[in-house]
Amino acid sequence: MTASETIPATGHRFTQYVSNQDATYEADGTKTADCGNGCGQKDTRPEPGSRLTDTKNPEVEITMGDHLWSETVSQPTFSLCFRETQTVTVTARDEEALPNGGTVNRLDKAYYYISDKALTPAQLRGVSWTEYKTALRLNPDGKFLVYVKAQDRSGNLSYASTDGILIDRTPPELSGIADGAIFSELNTESHKNASFPGVFLPVAGCLAA
Repeated sequence: MTASETIPATGHRFTQYVSNQDATYEADGTKTADCGNGCGQKDTRPEPGSRLTDTKNPEVEITMGDHLWSETVSQPTFSLCFRETQTVTVTARDEEALPNGGTVNRLDKAYYYISDKALTPAQLRGVSWTEYKTALRLNPDGKFLVYVKAQDRSGNLSYASTDGILIDRTPPELSGIADGAIFSELNTESHKNASFPGVFLPVAGCLAA
């Protein structure tokens, strides 16, 4: 005959909950406690209010050859002058920290808009942006300002733009230079190009680019 003993259940007691540091920018994390009775049991439950908040704007860079821009050029000068097609590349990123020491890329999308004149912040909010997917090619002849907008998954925005760019293959009309004259120094008179009315550059401008 075998004797048996009934041990009354004392239940579990979970009080000291510790965050699991697993909250994300989309959802609350969890917290876990050991049973205070020393039975080895654990209890994991949601940690309300632990969802991460993203208030940082994305980083954005525009590159064209040796030129780089990471913010909006407020007063473009159209002093960058070229005779050949130029390639513009956009890089956007939004690395956000996680409680466990890691990071997550929360960039949503980058967009671009090409204008032939400077735009105010209010005007930029009203333009039709195009999603950036591959490098942009700026072809002759034209005036270009490339605006870029980067947005993360929380709706934070960053803007950047190039300086004014002229791509000009049309010979200029020169003024201030006499036919057959000999000059010992660089002439700094202005020239006017029929492709860009109202735009005046030093003679060495597009001719030397």
